[in-house]
Amino acid sequence: MRTRVYSEILIEFNCIVQLTVYACTRYQVVAEILYFFRRMSVQALLLLACCSSSAALQLLPRLPSHVPARSNAVEGSTLLLASRPEAARSCQPTMLTRELLLTKIAPFVGAVLANCMFLSPAKAVLKARAEGSLGELNALPFAVMIGNTAAWLGYSFASKNPYVFAANFPGLLLGVFYSLTAIRLAPLKTGLLLEKVLLAYASVLGIAGYIAALAPSAQVVFGYVANALLLLYYSAPLSTLAQVIATRSAASLYWPLILMNGLNSTMWTIYGFAVTDAFVWAPNAAGLALSGIQLALVGVFGA
Repeated sequence: MRTRVYSEILIEFNCIVQLTVYACTRYQVVAEILYFFRRMSVQALLLLACCSSSAALQLLPRLPSHVPARSNAVEGSTLLLASRPEAARSCQPTMLTRELLLTKIAPFVGAVLANCMFLSPAKAVLKARAEGSLGELNALPFAVMIGNTAAWLGYSFASKNPYVFAANFPGLLLGVFYSLTAIRLAPLKTGLLLEKVLLAYASVLGIAGYIAALAPSAQVVFGYVANALLLLYYSAPLSTLAQVIATRSAASLYWPLILMNGLNSTMWTIYGFAVTDAFVWAPNAAGLALSGIQLALVGVFGA
């Protein structure tokens, strides 16, 4: 039974990776990345990372504990349906379909969208590497990506949640790749700023790990840290929103990426409510609201 469950988890993780690759290949992003990896001999590193992630999922000691137990009300309704076989047969497919949508498909789609978002700067980064200069590329979000994904990986380990892991592990790898590129190509002042930001994130995560090792619940510690870093990431566009309102022009807002952010936040908000995990739904609900505001400004002032 346990082997079958682990196999299902691995199948879901591999499907997430395959769908992400398929979605991004349509925009010729993955093809360029793979070509670059072949030239730079980084393919072995990615293969090792994928193998290690699959091994980590296989070594999970028990079933993921992020889905809560049924409440007394649900148990009572189950007993009532058991006493009425016809009602049970008619309601069971609906209940199973709803549970499948909320606790399986929603986080599955959310993981695919998250990976697509992490891949979105790849074309610009590869272009910067080819030209030997960052140009106008803003490198600060790359360091933020590392801190954000690392915190959520810590939460996925503490909560034994494979969906959160699958949604953030590729982002951590890509964030490291983007940041190393930026530090090498950026002017000295920008490179020093990136180094300071990365050291600050590493300090926060290191302290969080120490507190989590001593605290009764590591999941709570990493939950608060991941939420704080995610809200910091979501608050970055606030200065842009003020500029959009002041100039009455939404040219600085890239609506396709904003839309993808909104869809991603929607999936994780639905999933967080379904499994009653406030650490998942609360920050993503805030991100959904912020995406809605940005899309509204694009509709009012034009892209």
